[in-house]
Amino acid sequence: MSPERGKTKAERKKKPPKRKKKLVDLKDILLCNCVAGPNTRELSKKKRDQALWKSGDGQGYTITFDVSPFKKGPQFTVKPNGTTASGPIRDDASYDDYEYTVDGDNGCHQDPVIHIGP
Repeated sequence: MSPERGKTKAERKKKPPKRKKKLVDLKDILLCNCVAGPNTRELSKKKRDQALWKSGDGQGYTITFDVSPFKKGPQFTVKPNGTTASGPIRDDASYDDYEYTVDGDNGCHQDPVIHIGP
């Protein structure tokens, strides 16, 4: 006997529920007058956090990591008044502090930190 037998037409057409997509939490890092705020940004590997750099002063910025915790990189470009997401954290990135440099179009330079935690 067929498992479909005895079911209404609507029951036979019913599709299984869709899987929920895992949401990504973007953590803002505002770049203004070459200062990254906050200076240290905590990201969770388990929660799939990503950094989102935002230009808040009309300047463009270049973000450079010596060792990037992200699958993209080690360099990111933020256009004037634009935003740039880091993308996901590398699977093999250790729970640690990752220093990076922020260089602005006007020649400024800053050394903030990304902290990767569980």
